[in-house]
Amino acid sequence: MNKTIVILIIIILIALAGYFILFFGDSPPSATQSLNPENIVNEVTIKNLSFSPSALNIKSGGIIIWRNDDSVPHNIKSAGFNSQTLNPGDSFQFQFKTSGTFDYSCGIHPEMKGKIIVN
Repeated sequence: MNKTIVILIIIILIALAGYFILFFGDSPPSATQSLNPENIVNEVTIKNLSFSPSALNIKSGGIIIWRNDDSVPHNIKSAGFNSQTLNPGDSFQFQFKTSGTFDYSCGIHPEMKGKIIVN
């Protein structure tokens, strides 16, 4: 009878361990799982009167943050989105929810140009 109880307890412990691993384990994403594109953030730095990088390819739902690391104000002007004036140290972000190519420039310095390509 003692062997039966010990075997039953071992089976219960194994089942509980499997349950906790299955539902509470921190396993890395598998190759078939995809990252949530809304969590993917890219950055464009504004410095020396230019956008760096000047072109970015992102997935739909991705976010771009423009950071003004220049010594003068800038802004972002596009047909699909616009920022306020970004003083040195300021940033602006935009989430791209639709596919397409989005050209943008600085409204203060129109020679500054960039492009976001959303797939």
